Amino acid sequence: MSLITDETRESCEVDYNQVIKSEWGQIIALTSAEAFNLLRSIATQKASEFADKFYGYMLKDSDAAFFLSSQQVHDSLHGAMTKWITSILTNRGEHLTDLINYQKKIGEVHARIGIPVDLVERGARRLKWHIYEDIEKHAEEKYLCFDAIRFTSASVDIAIEIMSKSYSKSHNIEAKNEESYRLFSILENASIERERQNASLLNWENAFIFSVATGTPLNTIQELNDSDFALWFNHKGKSNFSDSQRIQTISETIKETDNCIQRYSNGVLLTQQDYAPLLKSVRSKIHKINVLLGSLFDEVQKLESGKDTLTLLLNRRFLPTILRHEISLAMHSSIPLCIVMIDIYPK
Repeated sequence: MSLITDETRESCEVDYNQVIKSEWGQIIALTSAEAFNLLRSIATQKASEFADKFYGYMLKDSDAAFFLSSQQVHDSLHGAMTKWITSILTNRGEHLTDLINYQKKIGEVHARIGIPVDLVERGARRLKWHIYEDIEKHAEEKYLCFDAIRFTSASVDIAIEIMSKSYSKSHNIEAKNEESYRLFSILENASIERERQNASLLNWENAFIFSVATGTPLNTIQELNDSDFALWFNHKGKSNFSDSQRIQTISETIKETDNCIQRYSNGVLLTQQDYAPLLKSVRSKIHKINVLLGSLFDEVQKLESGKDTLTLLLNRRFLPTILRHEISLAMHSSIPLCIVMIDIYPK
């Protein structure tokens, strides 16, 4: 089995850049000066409007809107999109290398924040339609209309191809980091962590049983989803296990436990007939979580790679992976996310 070296990858990247630069140069050479003048005029007058239409469409799409907000578009994205449209339509090859590198950077950013490639491609397709309509309105001759549309279509397609290639490369790297993070990020010692989380879950169960036995209203009892165990499981534990089905089952069982308790939460003291089935149901669910968690821990291997040898903390390689996980969790649960950065200088 042959190994792909860094030199080989670099050589392939150089070859790809040459092919793209050559093809983009060819479409530039085929395009008339009249077509470039038309596209420059359209870009000057309509690039901001095209950006409005682009984000107007994307914000209506449920998949795309998940990654966007009106405030984001207003504050930063609209200006960047306007600049991108102008750079594509007015590209005559003077700064082609810089333009190619710019598309790569955009692809890397999309991979970092997890925007699906198909959404970018769909948005680009809609954008081309709007540009085509404007070209048809302003082109006086059919050959000029064809010339401008051909250049626009090819240029946008090339730009999206570069983005997609860069996206795939970055995504593959992040996928490897994700797997490494899952394997050896949090659990310094699986057996110790296992006992710690079993104790945490048991503490919550004991506190719940005591509250019920002493007549504490159920609506004042801490929910399982707010417990120390659930906080660990959601923010750290999930990243360490590969069995998504069992992870999902534990998450659902946590919710089921809280829902079960909420059905009894009427603020009045429970009778023997009331709390007996409640305790039995909750205990059964906690046992189920324990069994599933134990099976997940059985699969965990203790690996120390990727950690600082002195502090045993994760190195910066895993920062994008951790941030993406936390951002996804915040977005899906509609809770705020705060990031604090601290520089520590030795005396």
